[in-house]
Amino acid sequence: MNLQIVPVHHVPEIAAGMNLAECLRDGVKASGLELADRDILAVTQKVISKAEGRIVRLAGIEPSARSVSMGRQTGKDPRLIEVILRESRRIVRIRGPILICETHHGFICANAGVDQSNVDGSDSVTLLPPAPGNDSCVGRCIGSSRRTRHGQDGEDTGRFDTRFSVGRN
Repeated sequence: MNLQIVPVHHVPEIAAGMNLAECLRDGVKASGLELADRDILAVTQKVISKAEGRIVRLAGIEPSARSVSMGRQTGKDPRLIEVILRESRRIVRIRGPILICETHHGFICANAGVDQSNVDGSDSVTLLPPAPGNDSCVGRCIGSSRRTRHGQDGEDTGRFDTRFSVGRN
């Protein structure tokens, strides 16, 4: 058995509505790589969220009284708090500026997985994808790559969606 971690280059900045499967497949090919049996393709939650359009502009969010109060307590924008509350089943605890939340998926993670990094503009956030473990776009990428090479559905090729590392389940 051999473990290699190889980056896939030549993947464009992903935006809502882009065909992530096609972008990943093209990136794998342009990087001079080829998916084989038992290969695992790791894809970050952020990339999947962007492709699935799980981006919220804070300008369109009206904070509740609870969000305003929690914003004062944490020093966070009340609109951001409102998005976090909408993505949470419950708040487990508040530690400084961090809200430890249980998401609707059942994950325990900081700020319900709501993330302000690597999005266009400072007024946008990404949300966790709605269906963790769904075979969606990443599965289509691998399946398409495998069908192209072997004429089969790629059942021996794995994928690891790194969104599972956001917290405890």
